[in-house]
Parts: sequence; structure tokens; C-alpha cells
Amino acid sequence: MTLPKLLLVTLLACVSSCLFAQNSDVMIQGFNWESHSNTAGWWNVINSKATDLSASGIDVVWFPPSSDAAAPQGYLPRELYNLDSEYGTQAELQGAINALHGQGIKVLADIVINHRVGSTNWADFQNPTWGCWAVVANDEWGDAPGQGDCGGGVNGNPCGNWDTGTQYCAARDIDHTNATVRADLKAWMNWLKNTIGYDGWRYDFVHGFGAQYLEEYNNATSPYISVGENWNPDRQVIQNWIDATNQSSTAFDFSLKGTLQSAVQNNFSILNDNGNVPGLIAWSPTKSVTFLDNHDTGSTQGYWPFPGDKVMLGYAYILTHPGIPMVFWDHFYDWGLHDPIKELIQIRKNQGLTATSSVNIEASNWDVYAATIDNKVAMKIGPGSWSPTGNDWTLAASGTDYAVWTKGTVVVQPGDGMNVHLKTTWANPTVYFWQTTPTGPTTTWPGEPMVDNDGDGWYDFYISDADCANLIFSNNGASQTADLNLCGDGWYDNGWVPAPTGDNTAPVVSVTPGSSTFTGSITVDISATDNQDSSPTIYYTTDGSTPTTSSASATSSAQLVFSATATLQVFAEDGSGNASSVEAYTYTLSTGTSGDLRIHYRNSSNPNPYIYYWGTVPNGDASAAWPGDAMTAEGNGWYYFDIPNSTCADLIFSNNGGSQTNDLYRCGEGWYDGGVWYNSEPVTPVTYTMDGNLDATAASVATAGGANLYLGYNGTDLYMATQSANSEGGDVFIFVSDNPGSLTAAPWAKTGSVASTSIRLNNEQSNNWAGWTGAPTGSGVNAGNVLEGTLDVGAAFPGATTVYVAVGRYGTNNAGSLDNQIPAGDSDGDIESAEFYAFNLTSNRKAQVIETFSAPEIQAFPNPFSETLTFEITTYRDTDAQWALYNLMGQQVAIIHQGELVEGSHTFKISTANLPAGVYLYQMHDGQQRFTGKVVKR
Repeated sequence: MTLPKLLLVTLLACVSSCLFAQNSDVMIQGFNWESHSNTAGWWNVINSKATDLSASGIDVVWFPPSSDAAAPQGYLPRELYNLDSEYGTQAELQGAINALHGQGIKVLADIVINHRVGSTNWADFQNPTWGCWAVVANDEWGDAPGQGDCGGGVNGNPCGNWDTGTQYCAARDIDHTNATVRADLKAWMNWLKNTIGYDGWRYDFVHGFGAQYLEEYNNATSPYISVGENWNPDRQVIQNWIDATNQSSTAFDFSLKGTLQSAVQNNFSILNDNGNVPGLIAWSPTKSVTFLDNHDTGSTQGYWPFPGDKVMLGYAYILTHPGIPMVFWDHFYDWGLHDPIKELIQIRKNQGLTATSSVNIEASNWDVYAATIDNKVAMKIGPGSWSPTGNDWTLAASGTDYAVWTKGTVVVQPGDGMNVHLKTTWANPTVYFWQTTPTGPTTTWPGEPMVDNDGDGWYDFYISDADCANLIFSNNGASQTADLNLCGDGWYDNGWVPAPTGDNTAPVVSVTPGSSTFTGSITVDISATDNQDSSPTIYYTTDGSTPTTSSASATSSAQLVFSATATLQVFAEDGSGNASSVEAYTYTLSTGTSGDLRIHYRNSSNPNPYIYYWGTVPNGDASAAWPGDAMTAEGNGWYYFDIPNSTCADLIFSNNGGSQTNDLYRCGEGWYDGGVWYNSEPVTPVTYTMDGNLDATAASVATAGGANLYLGYNGTDLYMATQSANSEGGDVFIFVSDNPGSLTAAPWAKTGSVASTSIRLNNEQSNNWAGWTGAPTGSGVNAGNVLEGTLDVGAAFPGATTVYVAVGRYGTNNAGSLDNQIPAGDSDGDIESAEFYAFNLTSNRKAQVIETFSAPEIQAFPNPFSETLTFEITTYRDTDAQWALYNLMGQQVAIIHQGELVEGSHTFKISTANLPAGVYLYQMHDGQQRFTGKVVKR
């Protein structure tokens, strides 16, 4: 008999030896994928941030793998007991741990025990020493070349038992059924904890070995917290893994991450799961570590990144909702989001929100999600308008498309900690403290270093878990104050003084809703908050011009009503003269009836267009009967129809019920023509004519010696032009590359060198001949008044986002030297890589070509399928896709892909061995269209 999941969770209890993090903890991942290359040494970087991390409310820091490894990031461990790594020395590691412990912060080791590499070959394991018995029998070490699940390997001799989890192909999979392996791992982990100072574990690749072994390791080491990386968007899979550890571990909530990063793309309704929160936090909030990105999903790997411009919406959610939230180092320290994230952490701490806080969802639709948490905090994310009812709410934090309010008395638990501040000219100020109450830490003379975090002349230190303390300030043990006593936060400047009133922080502006398309009229609320000024001034314009302090203004808040298309630009300034940056919002008037979804359609072969719709958002309405409603002509071959009271709908166009389109899906006003959705009435894309005359759409990007380089891009072809050899009186070349290399000889035996390129356009002065070298077939060329050419960039440089172009003019004989180059060079007769013009394809394409929503091309094979099913998709824009396989009862049976799909071709392979025979449907929804198909298993 199988117990229901929720009952099973209730019945399972943690083993007595497990110690778990406090439900109020906030974590941070203390590294990214490139941290190993930091020239200061990463352990030293973390050490330097200890005070700030503590003052920001961080309770737990996850360190990268600290053992010697074959890869610099540490995920191919080699000698477990050797802690001199790319991140620094063992001494520096322990220094970082001690610095964090001095601030009351716990430290997690990244435990990579699914796999290991040898010291000089595939499996000569040293420190600790293991033999072939430590490697699972089905590891690729035992494959003949070209064979095996991992694509082959060398002839080896693994002699362990079969793998208890997913195979890992980059290293030897370790046999956790072996008692010696388990004993050695437990001894090593206890050494990390008791000698090195780690407090808990982050387990890597936990689906690679049986979860029961992780329970054994936790029982033997009693971590403060154990967190498992089970990368799966299905919360049931993660829950099953937690249950299999006998509740001895928490897990990263990949399920919530996937839902949340889809929601912030104007699909906020999916954050309401039948009145409950989504993700693992709905079932096991105290076992769910919520996060937005980590070193794999984000950083330079970017396997599944959270939308970069929506990160603060994500933090406004996870830092107010259940679960144990984790901040990503990049967001906190590298993206300029330190203060707004810290503000949200402090709200969570001050209001006493925890992993088990209760959530009441107040609003959830396509453009806004709002909730109250523990009836003490209210929040909203999304461009839609919402605010809590009642007069006892105070706006506590806000930014673009997010806001958080608090009410009632701030909850401060005893021992929350105290900030001490010192104004001094000492070179090395320290604070020594003792007899902290109720249970805070003490330190040894001369105490802990203080840091001027804000550059305001005040040195800061946070004494964790303390309400009161005895303390002495000193110049690292030299000059010192008398014995002092302090309860709560305090500022010392030759005596205790009131909190300083100096203000270096700009106000925060909130505009709700953000940029929107509306019908009739729209009301826009603007508010500004400041850390010290209760009434900052808002300055704004509505004509698209940049506002100044002479523009229209309001105090703290303003409400504007637009009944025509307008561009709002706004900033705020506080009484100390600190001004926020200018933010711009566009409000576009739709021609449809208020509350209706206007759909436009054009097809020259359909003289009698009808539209049939169903499943509208928010009401689920449908047309009365097939073929639906006749559309109204509006000129230029276009027809329109207003779907009543809707923002999104499924729909079909037909010739009065005759020839028809596939099922389509649309959110927001759209134009459909030739199988493509447009966000505005489409224009004819730019085309280039090779007639020897300069194309009118090309722009002059560089000039030198009276000659010009002209470039243009229509999304497919790169257009380039310059004065022809005939008019210049010398041979002309246009050099093109996606990455100019080292200097090579100039073409046609010319004098000097040119950074190596794979493609060039040649123009000979003697007869004005022009032709390509190295270009794809079909590249255009002509030389008349100008030398011009077109190049299919995708074929020439697959995946390139920037193309580098330079022009060289040479004398007419074979020994001719360089007498002009564009861009201008350093006159040394060479064209170096730094002397090319960098042309960004993305930004320049947007300036010329309308962005379309072309339907992707999807193929499934084999069909019928058996053990596996492969999908190939070609997309024509970057999109955020939700793609899954369903049975005929509508139940989801497999995730094909969830997250970002960049423009281009992709392949996804899923295992289907566990599916019964029958018919299945796949469906992909990319926020603008829905695509479905049928496959069969036999």
C-alpha cells in the first residue's frame, strides 16, 4: 500500500541526531562559476564580506567545494583532505570560516561525493586511497572505447556494485554501497566539521546515489543544515527524495524557481495553485530552500537563468514567503542590488517571517500577484495595480513592478543582534566585546575589525544574537576607549551620540502599473519613499522629455490619468539632494473597446474572414457557434475583431468556416499575417539592393581620410559599403570577422598585416572588379559608386551577436602599402584587431526590423516511440517556454523543457520507458502562442 504523499510527510520524522537551521534563517550562495579565478583569492573575498553579510541579515553562507580537484570550480574532486584549491589555501579557508563565525554566521561545505577522479589517471584515488572496489560496476571506466552509457571510455576494471542513481559521465561514479567508502566519507565530513569548522552540507548531484546514504551521512555528522541539489522542476520528485532521506535533509526548490520565473513574464496567475502557493514550499516549507539562481542556472553558465530584469520581483516573493530563502552572490554584490535585497531581508527579519509563515493570496492574474503573509506583511509583484486595504499599512520597500508593506508592531526576537558604529581616525579600528546577553558571542582581545561599509566615516560591526554587551573600541589593541556598555544599536563619537542624520541614499520610485497598453483611459500611481525623508519630491514629464527639477512635481505620491498614448519619465529627490535615476514608462492607447482584446488579421486569399475564440482570460468565454464572428475591414487588407472583456484567448481564423488556421493563442492586442504574430501593425522588413549605390537604410558608423564605412542589418543579412576602388584610386578590402585574431599577411601581397579574418570583400582598382573571399554562397556584391555587399551572418558566423568590420585601402600594385583604413588606425601600416569596428547585431537589428512572433518549428521522433522521445525545435526569437507531455486525461507525465529558449535550434531528449502504450499530446506555451502535437507510444 502506498501512503498519500501528505500523510507520508506527516508520519516521517527527522532522526534525533539531525540539527536543522532556524526557520528564520536567510542563506546566500557565497560564490559563482568564476569565483576561483579571483586574483585576491576567493576565501579572502568572503572573509572581507563577513561584517557586511552579518549586517545584511545573512545567517548561512554556502561555500564552493574546497577540496583539491581536477576542475578549477571544484566539482571533480581529487584529494578530499587536500584543502589547497583554486579558491585559496586551507589557512585562508579557515580564516574565512572564522570571520563568519565571529559574526554568528554558519558555513556550508559543498559536498561532492557522487563522483571522484584519480590523481594521475582515471581512478588512482589518493587521500583517502581507494581501489577499483570504490567505482560502480557500470561506470564508463569499464567500457570499451566507443561503448557504454557515457559514450565509451578506457578499458578499466571497476569492481564495485551497480550504481544506485544517475550515471555521471565526467568522473568515476562512487559505489556508496561499499562500507569502506561510506566510513571514509563520514570520517572526512566529520574532519571538515570538527577541524576545519564547517557547520553543514550542501550536497551536489544527489540523484546520483541513493538517498538512504545521505541520511546515513547526516546521522553521522549532525549538520546544522543539509541541502540537496535535486535539479527537477517536478516538486513531487523533490518531495520523494526528501522523504527517502527520512526527512534528514532540505532541498533546493527548483519547482518554485521554474514557476516563479515563468510568472514574472506576465503570467502571475500561475503563482496561485488553487488558493495555495506553488512549488515545494506548499508541501514542505521547512525543507524547501527557495532561490532564483545559482552557479549553474545563472553566472557565466546560464543554463536556466532567472530573467535578469525581473530579479527583484523574485526576491520580493521568496523573501516574504515560506521556505528558507537563499540569495545569489552575483545579485547581491555584482548587480548593484545589495541595498534593495538587504531591505527585503530586514523586513523578513523585523516582521518575524519564517519558513512556516502563512500566506493569503489576495490577487493573481496575468499582470499582478499579491499576498499578505502572517497578516503582518503585504506584497505585490507585476505591472498591475494592487495595494492592501486599511490605513495601518506602511510602504516598506518598492521598486519597478514590486512593493512590500508592513503593519503593526515590528517583531524583534530577543538576541536578534546589535549594530555598533564608531567615528574615528584610527587606521585599524576594532571592537572587543564580552558578557553579551542573552546568549551572544564573545571575542578575544583586541576584538573584531570594523569596516566603513558606507564610506560615511562611520565604522560598523554587527554583534549577532545579542541585545546588550560590554565593549571596548581600540586601534587594533593600541589606543582604546574605556569599558563601555550598550543595549541595542549605538553610535560612538567620543561618547555615545544619537544616530547620525546624514543621508546619502536616493529615494526609491514606484510606478504602478508599468508600461502598458490600455483602452479608454488608464490611472497611473507614482510614489516615492526615502530612508530618512518622509516626503521626497517627485518630478515627471508625460511628453517623453527628460524631467528636471523645473518639471511638474508632487510630494511623495502622484496620480495621473492618461486617455491617449503617452511616455512618462519620472525621478524623485529627497531633502538632502539625493536623486534617483530617471525611469521611463510608455502607455499605449489601444483602439479596442475598453476591456476588450482587439485582434487584427490579414490574408489575401481569405476574402471573408471569421474569428472563432474560446478559453478567454479571465472569464473562459467562447464564441456562440462555429465559425464564430465576421471580422470588420479596416484598410490595407486588414480586418479586426474585439473579443469582449478579455486579455488572452485561444482562437482560429477561417474563411467563414472554410479554410482555417491552426489553433492559435494570443495575449494582448496583436496582428496576425502569414503565420506570424506582430505586436504592432507590421512594416516591410528592410531589404538591400546590390546596384552599386549606397542603400538609404545603412548608417555611416566610421570615417577616415574622407571615406566612410556604412553598415546595416535586417535580421538576416549584414549590409556593408564603402567608397569603391574606382573612386578611391586604390584596391579596397572590407574585412569581416566574429573574432579578429593575430596579425597575418595582408591580402594580394600588400605590404603590412591584418588581424586574421575568415571573410573579406575585395575590390580591384584597375577594373573595379568586386568579389567575396570565404563568404557563404549567395552573398551579394556590387561595385559602382560604392563597394557594397551583403553577408548572411547566421551562415557565416553561427551564434554571433557582434561582428567586427574594417576597411583597408591599398596602392594598386602588389607591393602597395596601406594608405587609409576605417576606423582610423595608429599609422603603423597594419590593421590590428583593436582597429575593427564592433557592430552589435541585436541592438542594430531592433532599430530597423520589427520584432515578430514567428511560429517555432517542432519535430518529434521517433513517432511512434518506445524508450525515449526526442524533440527538435527551431525558434525565431528568444522566449520563455513551458513545454510538457500529457496523457489523454490531461495529466502531465513529463517535462520537455521549462525556462528560456534562445533563438536558434535545440534538441531535447526525455526518457519514456515508464509510460504505458497509448496516445500522448505535447504542448508548448511561450506566453504569446500555444503549440500542440500528438505522439504515440507502442
